[in-house]
Amino acid sequence: MQASKVEGTAALIAARAREAEQPPRLLFLPKRGGVERLVEYALAHPEQQVSIRSDQFADEVDAQKAWVRAVANLAADADPAAQASAEAARLKAKGNSCFNNGCYVDAWENYSDAIDCLAAAGVAGRAEDAKLHTNRAACLLTADRWVPAAHDGARAISLDAEWWKGYWYRGQALLGQLKGKRPSKVMQQKAEVALKALERASQCRGFPEDKRERVEQLQARARNIVFYLAQNQCPTQ
Repeated sequence: MQASKVEGTAALIAARAREAEQPPRLLFLPKRGGVERLVEYALAHPEQQVSIRSDQFADEVDAQKAWVRAVANLAADADPAAQASAEAARLKAKGNSCFNNGCYVDAWENYSDAIDCLAAAGVAGRAEDAKLHTNRAACLLTADRWVPAAHDGARAISLDAEWWKGYWYRGQALLGQLKGKRPSKVMQQKAEVALKALERASQCRGFPEDKRERVEQLQARARNIVFYLAQNQCPTQ
C-alpha cells in the first residue's frame, strides 16, 4: 500500500469516526514491501489507534516495530553513534526487503543511506559494515554498473578481509568491465585481478560450501578469459 493511500484511508476513517464521536481504528493487512511504511505510520500516529494484523508477515511486522521503537528511544539519548547504528540497521533491513522483492533501485538507495548515515556520525569503517557494501554491490550488478560495484567490493574487502562476498562481487564486476573492450594488456591484468579475487572468495573463513560450485565455475571462466586475452583474443566480444 502506498503512503498516499495509507494517509487517504486514515483521513477517511478519521472523518467518519469524528462523526460517530468514536476514536478511529485502522485495520491493515500488509503485503510484502508495505510493512515498513505501515508500521512507521502506526507508531507515528498513536492517536489513530492503528492495528496491524497479518499472519503471513507477523514476524516482519514485529521486527519492524522493534527497529522503529529502538530508533525512537535512541533519539532521546546523546549518543549519535548509537543512533546512527540503529538507523543504519533499519535501513539495511528495509533494503533487504526491497532486494528480495526485486526492487533493486530502492534497495540500493536504502543501503546507500545506511552507509551515509554511519559516515556522517563518524562510525563508518566497522567490519560488520562490509555487508552493506556487498549488498549495494549486488544491486549495482543487476544494472551492469561494473565500476561502482567493483569499488563496493573493494571497500568490503578493506573492512573485512574474510567476508567472501567482497571478493565474489569484486571479481564479477571486474569481469563485467571487460565486456565489449578490445583485448589489451590492461584488460588482461584486470582479468587476472578478477581471477585472484574469485579464488580468494572460496578461501575465506566461513565460505558456504553450497556456493562452491558456482564460484568455481566463474573461476574457470575467468581463467579462460585470461588465457584468451594473453593470446590477443577476447571471448567477451
